[in-house]
Amino acid sequence: MNGGNLAIAETGTFIVCTNEGNADIGAAVPPLHIASIGIEKVVPKVKDMSVFLRLLARSAEGAPLTQYYN
Repeated sequence: MNGGNLAIAETGTFIVCTNEGNADIGAAVPPLHIASIGIEKVVPKVKDMSVFLRLLARSAEGAPLTQYYN
């Protein structure tokens, strides 16, 4: 189980962003993956995702983008 950074309503996709890459193992190894995410992090369409990913990285650490997306 981990927290998600964004979810896309159009496709049901959720995104986990890290700078260490540790989300790869947490999401891929278990047979069941549960991601907890708040309603305020749901974006309507895939095309809206890129704007929110840039905002997330800039507000969290001042970087243009985070290192890893899953």
